[in-house]
Amino acid sequence: MSPPPGPDPVRSAEGTAQYPFHWRRASAAIIFDPAGRVLLVHHTYLGNHWSLPGGHSEPGEDPMATVVREVSEETGLRVTPCRLTGVYYEPEYELVHFGILCTPDDPGTTPTPDGDEVSECAFFPPDRLPRPMKSITERRIRDALEPHPPPLPVVFRRGEETP
Repeated sequence: MSPPPGPDPVRSAEGTAQYPFHWRRASAAIIFDPAGRVLLVHHTYLGNHWSLPGGHSEPGEDPMATVVREVSEETGLRVTPCRLTGVYYEPEYELVHFGILCTPDDPGTTPTPDGDEVSECAFFPPDRLPRPMKSITERRIRDALEPHPPPLPVVFRRGEETP
C-alpha cells in the first residue's frame, strides 16, 4: 500500500517515516468467490507484491468507505463490507490496517486491474497463494477464514508479526 500523493514523509530520529495522520489508516478487502478463492491484486509499486485490494483512507473517511472506494478503483468491483476480520498495526509507519470481509454486489462481475496501481487481479486458493507476498497479507487472509477476528491488534515489525 503506498501513501496517497502528497508531500514526502518526514523521517524521525530513528529513521521511520512520519506521515500526516490521515495517511496512517488503511483498509484491505478480503473477497472470496463461490469456490472459496481469495481475490488478490498485483501492485505495480512497493516490490510488485501480490496483496489484498485496499489502501489508505482519505481525510474523514471511515474504514468501510475506504475499502469500498479502493476495491472499485483497483478492480472495478462494487462490494459491500460484511465484517471486520482483524486490526493490524505497523509501528514503522504508524499505520493501522483494517481487514474487512466483503461480498461483491454482483458476483458475476469479473475484476479488472486499473492498469495504474494494479497490473493483475485474480482469485487464488488460500493454500496456493502467489509470490511475492508480505506476511501481513497472508495473516489477513488466514484471519478472514476464522469465525472470529483476533481479540487484539496484530503487530507487524518489518514483516515480522507479534501475536
